[in-house]
Amino acid sequence: MMKPDPEMFLYASEKLKARPEECVMVGDSVNDDMLPARKLGMKTVLIKRNIRIYFESKKYEPVITDLNQLEQYLYS
Repeated sequence: MMKPDPEMFLYASEKLKARPEECVMVGDSVNDDMLPARKLGMKTVLIKRNIRIYFESKKYEPVITDLNQLEQYLYS
């Protein structure tokens, strides 16, 4: 089981004893992280680490550039 297989995301939520809609997926790939997680109802945060993500990121809010910004998103 590997990304982007949605089963991986379900497995992770089961291990956390959480429903997918209670989870937040933080990732740097639209295809491998954002799309499968959103398909399951998870919230997503895209971390923009390279220029390739710039063009894709406009469709995936919120977008952060540093993991330190994640706390601000989670508690806002």
